[in-house]
Amino acid sequence: MFRIASCVLLLFVFASFSTSTVHATTLEPLSIEELSQRSSTIVHGTVVSTQAKWNEAKTMIFTHVQFEVADSFRGSAGSQVEFLVPGGVVDGIRMEIAGTGTFQKDQESILFLAPGGTGKLHVNGLTQGRFDVFEDDDGRKQIRGLALDAIQALSPGGVVASASADQQSVSLDEFKNGLRKL
Repeated sequence: MFRIASCVLLLFVFASFSTSTVHATTLEPLSIEELSQRSSTIVHGTVVSTQAKWNEAKTMIFTHVQFEVADSFRGSAGSQVEFLVPGGVVDGIRMEIAGTGTFQKDQESILFLAPGGTGKLHVNGLTQGRFDVFEDDDGRKQIRGLALDAIQALSPGGVVASASADQQSVSLDEFKNGLRKL
């Protein structure tokens, strides 16, 4: 009896795993220096709008992001720049690409951008080239989502403030000053 119950349980567990969906994207880890070297445009600003559209061949959905530039560190970005993010929703059809992230109106970020296969700008290194700005409890602007070594590379003396157990932060001004030195 125990053997039959064990076999049924094992079969149930196997069936559960066989119907699971796994999403993954493999990407090369990039340092801040590598992101900088591989990016034609580096900007700080705010998302103005997003709109998902099919490509011309209707084989891929891209979200077109309009970004208002507050500060430019590389490239000849004007007051606004447009870049593409793979994925989005068009006519009820959702396309998701793991590792790309989504952008929301009024979101403030520093972005490392480079021309992609479409010839249009995209976030370099997928989410590695995106550093979101947030206000800490004291109202100071911080950058979140950096690897510890990236923060230490851009912070005087490698000072790091912990935002959570797995997220690190550094002040926006320190990060921007570090970018100007690259």
